Amino acid sequence: MTKKTDTLSERAPLYALGSLSAEEARAFEAEIESADANTEAALQDFRAVVADLAFAAAPQAPPPSLHARVFDRIGAEGPAVFEREGLYFARGDRLDWHTGRGPGIEVKLLAVDTERGRRTVVVRMAPGTVYPAHRHVDVEEIYLLEGDYMIAGVLMHAGDYCRAEVGTVHDDSRTLSGCTFIVTTSLQDQPAA
Repeated sequence: MTKKTDTLSERAPLYALGSLSAEEARAFEAEIESADANTEAALQDFRAVVADLAFAAAPQAPPPSLHARVFDRIGAEGPAVFEREGLYFARGDRLDWHTGRGPGIEVKLLAVDTERGRRTVVVRMAPGTVYPAHRHVDVEEIYLLEGDYMIAGVLMHAGDYCRAEVGTVHDDSRTLSGCTFIVTTSLQDQPAA
């Protein structure tokens, strides 16, 4: 064997692994074109071994926290509100809380549908807060996420739902220990007299 073949044989495994620098890889590729059949066959054998390396280790389950970290990172990218393929998305953790209709009330606007005159809001109320009385111009739907909320004498808990029909009035809605709920309601609801 010549010195040129020896160095090719020594570099073939490194080339197959992708461990040579770009310059070294180009030089190797130029030299391998004029190499003998044994050197080329050895390179193909090294490539086959490299291709099989991924299957040599026993499969490992990723740590449970990895799934959450990957999805958290995906969710952290892009705008807080966006549309895609006819779907509307709002990333609640990136939306700001704003002062609501009274003391102790904060709201986070998720969506406004001006065509239908409706909005979807997350409402957060401090303990002991009373929601201002109002008349429903359209159906209102509330889903309680956490805490307690009393509407018309009915004490709701997390997971409870209330639907208020057109023309009904909420005049004694309050929370004892604080609450957070999602509400879909009309943009035209009116203060009750």
